[in-house]
Amino acid sequence: MWKRRAIDYLIKKIDLDVTTARTPGSGHPKSARTTENVDIVSELTCSQEDTPHSHDLGPREIARQTGISRSSVHIEHCL
Repeated sequence: MWKRRAIDYLIKKIDLDVTTARTPGSGHPKSARTTENVDIVSELTCSQEDTPHSHDLGPREIARQTGISRSSVHIEHCL
Protein backbone atom coordinates (compact mmCIF):
# COMPACT_ATOMS: atom_id res chain seq x y z
CA MET A 1 0.00 0.00 0.00
CA TRP A 2 1.34 3.39 -0.99
CA LYS A 3 1.59 6.13 1.57
CA ARG A 4 0.25 9.56 0.68
CA ARG A 5 3.65 11.12 1.38
CA ALA A 6 5.38 8.83 -1.15
CA ILE A 7 2.79 9.61 -3.83
CA ASP A 8 3.12 13.35 -3.21
CA TYR A 9 6.91 13.03 -3.48
CA LEU A 10 6.70 11.19 -6.82
CA ILE A 11 4.24 13.70 -8.26
CA LYS A 12 6.48 16.59 -7.20
CA LYS A 13 9.55 14.83 -8.68
CA ILE A 14 7.81 14.20 -12.00
CA ASP A 15 6.58 17.82 -12.16
CA LEU A 16 10.08 19.20 -11.50
CA ASP A 17 12.32 16.71 -13.30
CA VAL A 18 9.95 15.09 -15.82
CA THR A 19 11.37 11.73 -14.66
CA THR A 20 11.42 9.42 -11.68
CA ALA A 21 15.07 8.44 -12.25
CA ARG A 22 17.60 9.12 -9.53
CA THR A 23 19.93 12.02 -10.08
CA PRO A 24 23.58 11.20 -10.77
CA GLY A 25 25.65 11.04 -7.60
CA SER A 26 22.64 10.75 -5.32
CA GLY A 27 23.67 7.37 -3.92
CA HIS A 28 26.41 6.40 -1.51
CA PRO A 29 29.80 6.72 -3.26
CA LYS A 30 31.67 3.49 -3.94
CA SER A 31 35.04 3.57 -2.21
CA ALA A 32 36.18 -0.05 -1.98
CA ARG A 33 37.41 -0.50 -5.56
CA THR A 34 39.73 2.46 -5.72
CA THR A 35 42.95 1.97 -7.66
CA GLU A 36 44.90 2.06 -4.42
CA ASN A 37 42.79 -0.68 -2.77
CA VAL A 38 42.91 -2.88 -5.89
CA ASP A 39 46.71 -2.54 -5.94
CA ILE A 40 47.00 -3.42 -2.24
CA VAL A 41 44.85 -6.56 -2.53
CA SER A 42 46.60 -7.57 -5.76
CA GLU A 43 49.99 -7.19 -4.08
CA LEU A 44 48.93 -9.34 -1.12
CA THR A 45 47.53 -12.13 -3.30
CA CYS A 46 50.16 -12.12 -6.04
CA SER A 47 53.09 -12.08 -3.60
CA GLN A 48 51.99 -15.53 -2.41
CA GLU A 49 52.49 -17.19 -5.81
CA ASP A 50 56.27 -17.43 -5.26
CA THR A 51 55.78 -19.57 -2.15
CA PRO A 52 53.40 -22.32 -3.24
CA HIS A 53 53.06 -24.31 -0.01
CA SER A 54 52.87 -21.35 2.34
CA HIS A 55 49.75 -20.44 4.24
CA ASP A 56 47.78 -18.36 1.75
CA LEU A 57 45.95 -15.28 2.93
CA GLY A 58 42.23 -15.65 2.46
CA PRO A 59 39.74 -12.83 1.97
CA ARG A 60 39.08 -12.65 5.73
CA GLU A 61 42.75 -12.14 6.62
CA ILE A 62 43.27 -9.64 3.78
CA ALA A 63 40.25 -7.72 5.03
CA ARG A 64 41.71 -7.63 8.56
CA GLN A 65 45.10 -6.41 7.33
CA THR A 66 43.82 -3.75 4.93
CA GLY A 67 40.64 -2.51 6.57
CA ILE A 68 38.70 -3.25 3.37
CA SER A 69 35.48 -5.17 3.99
CA ARG A 70 35.61 -8.90 3.36
CA SER A 71 32.80 -8.69 0.80
CA SER A 72 34.85 -6.17 -1.18
CA VAL A 73 38.01 -8.32 -1.21
CA HIS A 74 37.98 -10.58 -4.25
CA ILE A 75 41.00 -12.69 -5.03
CA GLU A 76 41.72 -12.62 -8.73
CA HIS A 77 44.31 -14.49 -10.74
CA CYS A 78 47.62 -12.70 -11.00
CA LEU A 79 49.03 -11.95 -14.41
